[in-house]
Amino acid sequence: MSDFANNMRPKKIKDIVGQKHLIPLLKKIVDERHMTSLIFYGKPGIGKTSIAYALCNDLGLSYSYFNAASGSKKELEEHLKISDVVIIDEIHRLNKDKQDILLPKLERGKVKIIATTTENPFFTVVPALRSRTHILELKELTVKDIEDGLKKIIKSQKIDINIDNKILKKISIASNGDFRYAINSLNLIHKLYGKKKITDEILKTVIPSIHFYSDKSGDGHYDLLSAFHKSMRGSDIDASLYYLTKLIESGDILGMERRMTMVIYEDIGFADPNVTLRVSAALENVKKVGFPEARIILSFAVIDICKAAKSNSSYVAIENARNALLKYGSFDIPKHLKDSHYASAGKLDRGKGYKYPHDYGGVVKQQYLPDEIKDLKIYKKNENDKI
Repeated sequence: MSDFANNMRPKKIKDIVGQKHLIPLLKKIVDERHMTSLIFYGKPGIGKTSIAYALCNDLGLSYSYFNAASGSKKELEEHLKISDVVIIDEIHRLNKDKQDILLPKLERGKVKIIATTTENPFFTVVPALRSRTHILELKELTVKDIEDGLKKIIKSQKIDINIDNKILKKISIASNGDFRYAINSLNLIHKLYGKKKITDEILKTVIPSIHFYSDKSGDGHYDLLSAFHKSMRGSDIDASLYYLTKLIESGDILGMERRMTMVIYEDIGFADPNVTLRVSAALENVKKVGFPEARIILSFAVIDICKAAKSNSSYVAIENARNALLKYGSFDIPKHLKDSHYASAGKLDRGKGYKYPHDYGGVVKQQYLPDEIKDLKIYKKNENDKI
């Protein structure tokens, strides 16, 4: 099954599914023949590795594939010797030994890499690698992106299958943004049912967990998620349960859980911190129980969210922190807060004058922010915050 999806990878930039925001840049790289090291960041199954292959093909560059999690140091050395470009999967798992091999070659321009990761590279990729690459975020594929991609495959591969647009859309919805999953589902249906007319009943047999979404427009699904989120934020139990039911029927359980998780942290927060524990436990129990019974657990959690007092102080605080960083920039950390756990730290006054809070009953007043913004106030307590 995985071989079929791999064989269907786009060979050229023009064949890429979705990612319209990146296509102009990629085409410019090809037109100018100016290859640079890149990191592609995004969800599984949305085309990170495929785009890497397509870009190398359009540039006429030799390339090889290396998995940072399972590949050895020796394998990486070999790839760097023989390839113009090394495609490194799971770059966030590259250990120090492999980094020590890679970084000098990147520094001297001896090799280019295209790295892929499902993790946010600004948190998980070491700064030395980040500074030598250009980071591009891939967007989640829409239902239409996947549906159009499946149609292209059927046409280009001359797949003899009796399937209409309605069923293709349902496969696309069930894939939850994972094009690889959609391709493999199409292949399985074709192999098992040949030239038979593909019906809802057949689709349910191949994808048993599918729940069909009735909205006809791709944008409508995101509108549904938005309405669900805003109804819970607005404490409207009836509307929240109505949209919850539509989401259960659509099969987008992951999208629904994400929205519920964001509401408890963004919109309830310190007004009722225990809600975060209860809703998190409920979502775990949904996985254990399964449907249809799990809808009762979700109903309980959504009503709990709606009844809770609301506070967005956590959201406002992190936005204030980000705005402060953008406005004032980065400053040197006060010396008394710097790391002092090495032999020469004392010579540089690292950690000198630091007051250990536990020696003062748990809290002690001292400067933590850099000198230039030492009086900056970022967090403001909401009137509903309990702590």
